Amino acid sequence: MLQLQDLPWQRRLAIDTRGGANSVVWHPGSRPLTDVGWNESLGFLCVEAASCGPDSLCLRPGEEGVLSLRAGLAG
Repeated sequence: MLQLQDLPWQRRLAIDTRGGANSVVWHPGSRPLTDVGWNESLGFLCVEAASCGPDSLCLRPGEEGVLSLRAGLAG
């Protein structure tokens, strides 16, 4: 489980992924995002479930994999 400290909102977020061993946290930097204004893009991070590294999923043609992410306030 990953925990992110959100200082401006004075909270801690708990991020739990299933189906993949990793979480990817990223920010677009100076790249423009569709449907997101410049001021809005400065105030967020994107957190995604990922399957990478030595424990990554390896799918054969026609196989499917499912990754999920659950986020909430940490207790």
